[in-house]
Amino acid sequence: MKQSLRTLLSGILDYAGLFPPAKLALPDALRNYAAYLQGEAAWMLARFVCPCATLGAVDALRNRLAQPGEAPWRFSGLGRGGEDEASFLTGLHTDLAEVSGLHQRLEGGVLVDALETRLPASIVQAGARDVARVASAAAETWRDAGSPGDAAIPSLFLEITPGEDSTRAFAHAVEGARTARDRHRALGLKLRTGGVEAHQIPPVTQVAAFIAECASADVPFKATAGLHHPLRHESREVGARMHGFLNVFVAAALAHTERISARDLEPVLAEEDASAFSIRDDTIAWRGRRLTTERIRASRGALALSFGSCSLTEPVDDLRALGWW
Repeated sequence: MKQSLRTLLSGILDYAGLFPPAKLALPDALRNYAAYLQGEAAWMLARFVCPCATLGAVDALRNRLAQPGEAPWRFSGLGRGGEDEASFLTGLHTDLAEVSGLHQRLEGGVLVDALETRLPASIVQAGARDVARVASAAAETWRDAGSPGDAAIPSLFLEITPGEDSTRAFAHAVEGARTARDRHRALGLKLRTGGVEAHQIPPVTQVAAFIAECASADVPFKATAGLHHPLRHESREVGARMHGFLNVFVAAALAHTERISARDLEPVLAEEDASAFSIRDDTIAWRGRRLTTERIRASRGALALSFGSCSLTEPVDDLRALGWW
């Protein structure tokens, strides 16, 4: 694999085998994760995504599947969210109690060093100030609970649901997150990029607007759902065009390095022709726009951090089929 592509994909995939369409039972998903950690694509792998409410069932399974002397497995806890500010913060406290309990029981066998939780839609709709207030409260709760890892690395991801007026929702969420990040650097946003039904897939215009807003405000993000394949493509199972992880992360790298507009990002996200991408050891280019390996690395560290997927084998198989592995 070319070094530029390896840089783009290093630690990019949060394994979400518990969720659709795979929807595996916890033992099977953990068994897959254990095998992936020992496989040739382990360098692409980041965290195991698990609902905080399910963490209590992890203990015996992790100890049985882990290799002797293996480093702690990294988890991202999926929070309960809430319908309003009060229930959101109450749910977050409950989530963190689950995380703390797992850390105490496994004593270093598992490290839950990220948390993903959905902001109430009412807060996003209310405006950037409300988002900033609730995001700051969530980040303080995460910090006060003794969140592990480097506090400068985004590890609390607030998911936003765009709704009908995506432009306004993204502007509120990103501006609120930017304000909160002035005090809490461990804060980022999360965007759902797909699903198992056509209506769950956001249009190119929404994804482009989100990436452009995050890049402009220096707010990092992760994506989730629907990014099983490198390139945008028609899915017969879903009955709609689905986003590709190469499209999304190349677009993010261009937004990070060139600060190009959402409109200019749209054709990158909509690209379905593999030949439009030129992948060399030191660069990835899309139709003449070049990204050096250094710029790709900077984007991955500061803007586009990872994506959740219920499969690691599908992305690897597709990369092989395209001759990029």
